[in-house]
Amino acid sequence: MPGFFEALDNFKNKEVKKHTVVIQGQSVEVSLEQKLEIQQSGEDAWMLQKGPIGIMVCRKPIIPKEQKQTELIQAENGTIFYEHNPFWPIDTDSKGYTWQIK
Repeated sequence: MPGFFEALDNFKNKEVKKHTVVIQGQSVEVSLEQKLEIQQSGEDAWMLQKGPIGIMVCRKPIIPKEQKQTELIQAENGTIFYEHNPFWPIDTDSKGYTWQIK
């Protein structure tokens, strides 16, 4: 087998393809399975988190719509309440309160 060992010495190993995704403006190297999952759900559904090994890619917590609570926030135009009781609105004026989702 002349030439077999010479060809084996000259054989270049294929470079392993690196899979990268951009999350929160940073390019992070991930596995192929994780890259496909990130592409399927969208990059905005993921976040970077510091872990014991280094920077980890984690899913953002999903908050169902029925759990999102509104709160009273002071705004330019809003409702004025009698003795700060939201069940007794008096008038709509400047520097009143409005209900807004967090």
